[in-house]
Amino acid sequence: MSLINVENLREDFPFVIQADVLDRQLTRSIASASARLKAWIGAEVYAAVAAESSEPVSERKLILQNAEGHLALHYALLGLNTNLRSVGMVKREQVEGNTVNEYFDPNQVSNFSTQYLELAREIAEPYALSDGTPTAGFGVVIDESC
Repeated sequence: MSLINVENLREDFPFVIQADVLDRQLTRSIASASARLKAWIGAEVYAAVAAESSEPVSERKLILQNAEGHLALHYALLGLNTNLRSVGMVKREQVEGNTVNEYFDPNQVSNFSTQYLELAREIAEPYALSDGTPTAGFGVVIDESC
């Protein structure tokens, strides 16, 4: 169970998410955001926040919902900015009349996505696991004896 749903995401980011973006395009990004936030703050804290149902909503829940929303946009951006046609990816296209849509290039999308990720991390940081688990790095172990 996520802290937010598609309706919340649309309400919180009305100028970012246009009406023609389908709900199903956002659902998987929200699920991914939920999993990452849960890893950052711990499953117990996440479950406790998700179980909160009293009004008004606690400050902790509002903050973590905000973090999850930013994470969802981090995951959604690349897919939402990629327009595929039978001849390849579209950068510019003319629609009705003289209107021309031009999309961000991959580097711009990556920068936006990274900004959403960094902001989400900053928002969630006060609730992050104190042992540093969420920021633990990954490494490749090379065993010469294999």
